[in-house]
Amino acid sequence: MKKILVSILLFVFGVCLVGCVDTPNGPGSEDPYLNGKYKLTVIDDFGYLVEPLDNYYKAGEEVEVHLAFLSGPSVGININGDYIGEDAETKHVDGHPVISFIMPNKDSTLYTTMNGLILRDCGEDNHQWDEGREIEAGNGGYVMKYICELCGKTKEEIITIIMPEFKIFYSLQEAFNNQFLTHEDLEEIANCKNNVNYEDLPKIDIMIEDKIKEDFCSMNDINYGLDTEIPGTIRFFGKYDKGLGYIFYIVMIDNIFDYQDVIGQEVVDGITFNYDTTQRILVWREHE
Repeated sequence: MKKILVSILLFVFGVCLVGCVDTPNGPGSEDPYLNGKYKLTVIDDFGYLVEPLDNYYKAGEEVEVHLAFLSGPSVGININGDYIGEDAETKHVDGHPVISFIMPNKDSTLYTTMNGLILRDCGEDNHQWDEGREIEAGNGGYVMKYICELCGKTKEEIITIIMPEFKIFYSLQEAFNNQFLTHEDLEEIANCKNNVNYEDLPKIDIMIEDKIKEDFCSMNDINYGLDTEIPGTIRFFGKYDKGLGYIFYIVMIDNIFDYQDVIGQEVVDGITFNYDTTQRILVWREHE
């Protein structure tokens, strides 16, 4: 009987403990997330917090962060990667700055900062930059902003957009320079050129073939009669669509010029193309 009584008392005591668990909304209250609250993780590596912050806040709630006053370095906070520092409108209480932010509708992380940095500067060779984000765009380029994930230092990089040179035929090097072909594209083309037998090359549409031969003859001032078959034959090594509104065809145009029998190579971005004559691959841009 005594054992049964002790068991009952222990059970009741355990239920009371569970009911009195201290949650962010008070003893015995519901899950904070059900009340629209989100967790705020505070990392105060500099020891700047004058007053402690709560663990949970409601989304949209204004949170005031009381920071120590420093006569030299500038104090501030970084909330989810966004820096908020002292300015002319910063409120002061009892001589120390109070910086406010609106609690996001997600669990968040707040760092105290010194001169905008989460930690002391890592040093130029030790930063771990994030993926960056575009902050400004203009004609011919844009600006990327990067944040060190260790110390919060930022850097900006001007990205220049290479405006392609539009013409009908390109060398492989020109096509690569204009970003019409990637390193991986070059590898595919070289494998096809260097290792695939002539009879096993990809087939090209006859209308596309005629347009390529017409453009090649026009470029080289080669005249032929209207009732005459367009001279030349095409060796086709593939086509690439870069989303620019037209397709690039990789070809060699035979039986128009006599090329010297000279074994040679062409190297583009470290990729080697082997030739047994002075003829080279051309990149033809499809056009109206």
